[in-house]
Amino acid sequence: TFGLRYDKNEVTDHPNNKNKTESATNPTVNVVYQLDDHNTLRASYGETISFPTVSQLYGNNGYPDLKPEKAKNYELGWKHRFDGSLTGDFAIFKNSIEDMIDTILDPGYSGGKRYANVNEAKIKGFELELNKQFNNRTKGFLNYTFLDTTGTMVMYNYSTRQKDLKNVPNHNINYGLAYQADKGYSFRLTGHLISSRETYDEANFNGSNSTDTRTPSTRHYNRLGGYNVMDLQIKRQMNENQDWYINVYNIFDREYEDELFFPAAGRTVIVGLDFKF
Repeated sequence: TFGLRYDKNEVTDHPNNKNKTESATNPTVNVVYQLDDHNTLRASYGETISFPTVSQLYGNNGYPDLKPEKAKNYELGWKHRFDGSLTGDFAIFKNSIEDMIDTILDPGYSGGKRYANVNEAKIKGFELELNKQFNNRTKGFLNYTFLDTTGTMVMYNYSTRQKDLKNVPNHNINYGLAYQADKGYSFRLTGHLISSRETYDEANFNGSNSTDTRTPSTRHYNRLGGYNVMDLQIKRQMNENQDWYINVYNIFDREYEDELFFPAAGRTVIVGLDFKF
């Protein structure tokens, strides 16, 4: 399969009477080859673009000269059917990102940081997934992803150095069980285990060049701890065109942070209806 995507982004800064308009056309190519009844190979290449948001351009820590992120994505995969109930999927991938949007330490901005473009970032890794059908009612899955990342970090004095990308875990494990009950009821329990992540190193603030008055011992936050959260979905299909559901996210009300100093939501319950027309 071949694809072509066109994006156009327009942002208006009314207070300064400025307009920012950008566009891009990006291709995708996917090739799938079935070796036999048990093995399938695939390869893909795609280019993507991500434009800066309004807050990244003009917010408190915004920078109006931000460039959009441009990425080239490569993937090779192999799917194997062990038997009628167990399948495995293995993939290796590499993403090269130009002008990745990140935050840098800058004493001249509110909070001591602002958005900026990282010159280049690279993400490579592999993914392994197993899917098991235990019986006609119960199935489960286990997924593991490893990420190796590097990026150019810009310091407060605009010098640069290479290090892991911020807030990106090296290890991700997702797992789950699904059960189909009688009378249209279904239950799905999923878990997400995230390893520790690199975060920004505030110790790079130099006391003579910063308004940060904290002591050096309180300004070191090199790693953010990992966490494990679980979600539950209860669903009932009323008929072919209607069902209702209850989603409970973070069912054990775990306290964790995806980004330093930004606590994630606690237990969250969403009740809804789906209609098909």
